[in-house]
Amino acid sequence: PVPLPHQLAVEGDFVYCSEREGQIRCLRTSDGELVWERNGKKELRLDLPTYGFAASPVVIGERVILNYGRVFALDKQTGATVWKSKKDHGAAYSTPIDFTLDGKLFLAVFAGEGLAILAEENGRERDFVPWKTRDDVNAMTPVVLGSRVFISSGYGRGCALIDLSGSKPRTLWESKVMCNQMNGAVHWEGHLYGYDEGVLKCIDLSGDERWNERVGGGSALTIAGGRLLFGSKNGELIVAEASPAGYHELARSKALDSATWPFVPVLVDGRIYIRDVAGGVAALDHRVE
Repeated sequence: PVPLPHQLAVEGDFVYCSEREGQIRCLRTSDGELVWERNGKKELRLDLPTYGFAASPVVIGERVILNYGRVFALDKQTGATVWKSKKDHGAAYSTPIDFTLDGKLFLAVFAGEGLAILAEENGRERDFVPWKTRDDVNAMTPVVLGSRVFISSGYGRGCALIDLSGSKPRTLWESKVMCNQMNGAVHWEGHLYGYDEGVLKCIDLSGDERWNERVGGGSALTIAGGRLLFGSKNGELIVAEASPAGYHELARSKALDSATWPFVPVLVDGRIYIRDVAGGVAALDHRVE
């Protein structure tokens, strides 16, 4: 079977993993023993979206946050439901991200119908910005910049920067300069880096393009220390400088036999872990002696 691009959430001695049919499990990292599990589709009466539940779990404090279209917070120790959002905004492809606004903790959740801002404490919806895309595929994790949130979708939908500082959300600008079909945008020193239907781009916070580069496939990326990390259609790991001056590739390593572009590389203690669509995993050491 071909794996979906889920990421695991690891905290302390436990790992939390979700599956496309809505299962969520907590396992011990030491021996893989099952601590608890929930079947979201059956227990929570969820409708399976077109491409399955693809959002990754997020651990915040004592809770595991899950985007199932309707957002759920589970007790991380027991799996019991702490709260669920009142509204179901459809689909479940984007992983939520937490942020602080006016001294309070919120969640930015990119659902099938648009961007929802929920209170982390109880799931109450503070704001909602409609954003419809073909097949409801809003898959990227929102990028939070203080009181602003950057969202982007593929299929020609485009991107926008939303301001949350007022009593109602306000769209600062909307453009088709970047269309992220999957989770693929990061911020570094006043610029956004992400994919526009397979082309890597750098844009500024006004939505103006600084450069673009076709790098051989790509959709998911991350950033560490001013370095962009991403895969390719040929099983490579690519490292490039995050700079508005232009695309500067620092390293390109053959990691696996199949495409690595759908998966976000993970950096741990100088080692970069990357997956491919055939289920393979590789670890590359990029530490400088």
